[in-house]
Amino acid sequence: MVNGELINRIVRHYLKYDRDNPFIFISMLLAFLGISAGVMVLMVAMGIMNGTEKEFKKRLFVMNYPITLIPSTHGVANDNLISKLKIEFPNLKFSPYYTTQVITKSGSNVNGSILYGVDFQKEAKINRVFREAIENSIELDSKYKIVMGKTLADELLVSIGDKLTLYFSEQRAIGFGTMPLQKRFKAIAKFDSGLKAYDKAIIYTSLKPFEKILKREEGIYDGIHIYSNRAMDDTESIKNYLKDIGLQNLIVVEGWWEQNKSFFSAMEMEKRALFL
Repeated sequence: MVNGELINRIVRHYLKYDRDNPFIFISMLLAFLGISAGVMVLMVAMGIMNGTEKEFKKRLFVMNYPITLIPSTHGVANDNLISKLKIEFPNLKFSPYYTTQVITKSGSNVNGSILYGVDFQKEAKINRVFREAIENSIELDSKYKIVMGKTLADELLVSIGDKLTLYFSEQRAIGFGTMPLQKRFKAIAKFDSGLKAYDKAIIYTSLKPFEKILKREEGIYDGIHIYSNRAMDDTESIKNYLKDIGLQNLIVVEGWWEQNKSFFSAMEMEKRALFL
């Protein structure tokens, strides 16, 4: 607890007016005011840095999930594992996904994108931006539907309800040669994360197109996104659980801070340098 009487005594002692040496008093007063101003500026700057870091974390959480499970062997990330994790960690939310790279084409406009196949309901529980987008989406029963970033939609001149072609890296035989797999999808919603790099690169669709077009096996995924309020603690808990069931070498558990390690290390170093 701060001792106010002691502080007042120290301040009066060092800032007491000296009739014999008025210039020394003025120098001490100016030094005191200068140091006070410096400390106040430092406090404001540190507050701004902390606020900036929190805002960046909030933005990055939109597309960088708190925890991601990435299998190093096919077939490990499956519905059976998700069921076990739900029992062991009932406070966590899980959204399995497929992923691949595609070429997006609308008219004469072309762009490279990353396509995620997700369960819309599960993804909406862990991704606020995706949830807000599908709340305003048009109803469409077809499984060939996509949710795309606003930046990408603007560059391709695509509106909600328009169709566009996705070209996959997989090939199919045609005549005496091969050609990339392609499929027409309908844009049912647009999301706006506030980060143009993500809004331009990422497209969401449901799980069915991957299973139908790319012949992905149902119930076996490319990874699992996990939402947690205590990501650092839960990351260690998940690693320990995977070790207990013998999967520690088959699944990589990656936290959001590991995906952006260099960026946040630079911000932390800048705060320390500012303090010094």
